[in-house]
Amino acid sequence: MRIDLLTAAGIRNLRPVELAPRERFNVFVGQNGQGKTNLLEAIYVVATLRSFRTSRLADLIAFGQTEAQLGARVTKAGLTRIYEVGLGPHARRVQLDGKAVRPIARYFGGFNVVVFTPEDLALPRGTPSERRRFVDRAVFNQNTEYLGQIQDYEKVLKQRNSVLKQADGSLSSKLGDLLAVYDRQLAELGIAVSTARAAFVATMHG
Repeated sequence: MRIDLLTAAGIRNLRPVELAPRERFNVFVGQNGQGKTNLLEAIYVVATLRSFRTSRLADLIAFGQTEAQLGARVTKAGLTRIYEVGLGPHARRVQLDGKAVRPIARYFGGFNVVVFTPEDLALPRGTPSERRRFVDRAVFNQNTEYLGQIQDYEKVLKQRNSVLKQADGSLSSKLGDLLAVYDRQLAELGIAVSTARAAFVATMHG
């Protein structure tokens, strides 16, 4: 995979950027506060649609600006694709090769990035949920269909928990039937998620 061109406008303290990285190795050097991490964050966001520094993509919008634009032209296995992300205060716009992406999973797979930050050193001591999210992101980089599976799993789990809260210790016949449906769906999705995670871990162990 090769990033032919990266563009960024309205991102944090960066001036409008048009970067054509070298194929193999690139080093960004500068004083503290000049935007080195902001540049890496921009690359990460246009590839993953998330930031490794904040849960709100709107935080990337430069002070005094109402929106930000990110783009990348990426070549992988002889195929060149254009990735574009527009950020606003309350929404994002995602395009691949000039077209809106539906479902969003189609955006991924051709532009893979890995980031390692000092915060990652705390992962082994963090919560199990943080470690599961870490594994899930790694699995998704290898299998784009996994995104839909994990999203469905989390959706059904949330719905099931909502039913349990409504029950408040006693299940009516209607709630019991609904819970049984969610249990069945959760079991099927849980098997798919667990299998994908186990396969990834086995791959890492060689």
